[in-house]
Amino acid sequence: MEDVELSICDISEGLLEKLQKTYKISSIYSSWNNIDLEQFDIVVISTPAHLHISMINDALEANCHVLCEKPLSLSLDGIERAIALSHQKNKIVGVAYIYRSMPALSLLRERIVSGEIGDVKSVTFVVGSDYSFFRPDYKEIYYSDLNKGGGALYDAVSHMINYVEWCLGPTESIYCMARHLVLADVDVEDTVGCVLTFADSEAIGTLSLNQFQRAYGMMFEFAGTEGMLKFEGLSHSIGICREPHREFTWSEKMNLNRDEYHKLQFEKFFRSVDNHEPFICTLEDAEMTTRTILAAHESVRHRRPILVLDCARTS
Repeated sequence: MEDVELSICDISEGLLEKLQKTYKISSIYSSWNNIDLEQFDIVVISTPAHLHISMINDALEANCHVLCEKPLSLSLDGIERAIALSHQKNKIVGVAYIYRSMPALSLLRERIVSGEIGDVKSVTFVVGSDYSFFRPDYKEIYYSDLNKGGGALYDAVSHMINYVEWCLGPTESIYCMARHLVLADVDVEDTVGCVLTFADSEAIGTLSLNQFQRAYGMMFEFAGTEGMLKFEGLSHSIGICREPHREFTWSEKMNLNRDEYHKLQFEKFFRSVDNHEPFICTLEDAEMTTRTILAAHESVRHRRPILVLDCARTS
């Protein structure tokens, strides 16, 4: 984009030098506190999650639009103020839950919401991959520290929960089991299983994720009263089955290069800013997912189902 001036802030001077040599960057900063935010139109926040809300509020106070990495936060503190500021300042704040920008998953959601398979009664998500392959530095980054948004629940399961809430509405209750089983030299959970119920749907959802299996796998299934829709993550294809014991009929492949999904997400955000319309994942959407993830952690600690609203009141 030729009409954009880009500045970057990072605590790593080596990274700043590398980025400045690679990209056309107007200015660099090594401290957030040294930035005059009022000179910018948009702030993109990709720090560890415990810093997100304070930075969002700083940017809003400076009259900036904001795109923030997920998860939104590790608590509810400050979120209400961020929502109020975004309305008061009339600014767009989006949260970067990437599933909502993937063409196949956007289409899957459209087909579910349209009623193509009737009322959804059962949801099954199964995801697995070797995290050490995708992020060889996982021991040195935020992932290794629960207090910075590390572990499978904040890092990966929040994507799954945010997507299913986009399709079916708020989570009512969650029963979650999570353990560290395989990944070396960290003690955060790498394996998670959840059962969910929803406030606006009779469906029961089951989510399963591990971050150590050798073969990448990603499968989402929605079973309704009139049929079944399935998403296959390697090809980003959608299958539908309308008759008992019949084969699925599959769509064309919609998989893209990983970076292309992030480009699509940025394009959606810029359109939201230009048209002044809500981003595909709003602060309110991400707050709902934050409440569910907090309830999931509470469920792990107490080994019982947790009502999301009850957890939110006590967090």
